Amino acid sequence: MIPAAHPFLHFRDQSKKNPVRKNKSKSQSATGLLLFHLQFHHYIYNKKNKSKTT
Repeated sequence: MIPAAHPFLHFRDQSKKNPVRKNKSKSQSATGLLLFHLQFHHYIYNKKNKSKTT
């Protein structure tokens, strides 16, 4: 789980260094986080279902 989340954490650290960009795309990053969250859980859900059926 941690390696999959690493790229996002790295991106978040970069946005902290640039406060102007952070304020500009605050809502954009929120939707990005939501999409990432959904895709991440969808991936885990599919992985669990595949292991159950096989």
